[in-house]
Parts: sequence; structure tokens; C-alpha cells
Amino acid sequence: MNPTKWRFQYRMMLITSLLLLVTLLLAGLLIAQSQANQTRESLEQQAMLSATHLAVNPLVISALVSDEPNTELSEIAARLREDNDLLYIVIMDMDGIRLTHPTAEQVGERFVGDDVHAVLANGDRYTSEEVGTLGPSMRAFHPVMNGENQIGAISVGISTQRIEDSIFQSQQIVFIATG
Repeated sequence: MNPTKWRFQYRMMLITSLLLLVTLLLAGLLIAQSQANQTRESLEQQAMLSATHLAVNPLVISALVSDEPNTELSEIAARLREDNDLLYIVIMDMDGIRLTHPTAEQVGERFVGDDVHAVLANGDRYTSEEVGTLGPSMRAFHPVMNGENQIGAISVGISTQRIEDSIFQSQQIVFIATG
């Protein structure tokens, strides 16, 4: 076989292999980024859905109307938090005073974070990321209404570490397949 021809075939094979490798890597990175966004959005929706369901719960409304911490309400929030692997569920009055919190000593204290103002002042529904008493978290906020009047708010938090772990798990499959 002609050595010049062999070198040309070798170079073409190398170039084709590199092109294929770069294409696979780029596709893998794009799919991994998409997977990360979908995982984050899914967890945000989970937190908001939990907050939405609690905001219309008659027990939550009656506790906020009476402005009294309620052991049954705390038990329901704790069970929901554990069942859904949430960092916290906080029900608060219009002054930001907590009626529930995973740490009993925090009940009766003011909610921590600058991101609470929009839900209390305007009745907005939103998610944000902030550091609170339990550490960094993605937080969903939802107003609690009694008829036409806002009487409080719900905040549901998911640990940012849980979000990062979920994203890593979802991306791991993509990286293995790309590899």
C-alpha cells in the first residue's frame, strides 16, 4: 500500500473522529443544560403546587383568621414537608410572623429574607432563591386569601443542595450516554 495514501486515510479518519466527538460533546452539553432547566422548573412547580394547595386549605385560613399557632396545622405542614422532601413550609400572617416552621423555636418569629415583601404587599405568587434560617433555598410564595382579603402567605422551600443533587442525577445519564 502507498504510504502517502495511508497517511491521507489516517488523517481523514482522525478528522472525522474528532468532528464526531465534538458534535457528541456539544449535543451532550446542550441536552444536559436542557435537563437541568427542566429539573429546576419541575422542583419550582412542586414547591408552588404545595403552596397553592395549602393556601386554600380551610385549616390554614382559620389559623390565620384566629392568628394562633395550631398544632394540627403544624403536623399537616410537617407531614407534607416530609412526604415531598421539602426544606420547609412556613405559614405566616400579614406581618410576616410565622405560624408554622420546621424548627419549633422559629414559630412566632418574623420570616427571614428580603424576598417575602412582594407576597405580603401585593399578593404576588413567585419563586426566588434566598438564604433563610435553614440555609440557602429555592422558595415559592403564595398569598392566602379569605374572600377578597389577603390574610397571610405561604412559603415553601426546597434546599438548593437538593436541587443541585437532582440536577446532577438527571444529567448523569446524559453524560454516561454521551461518554
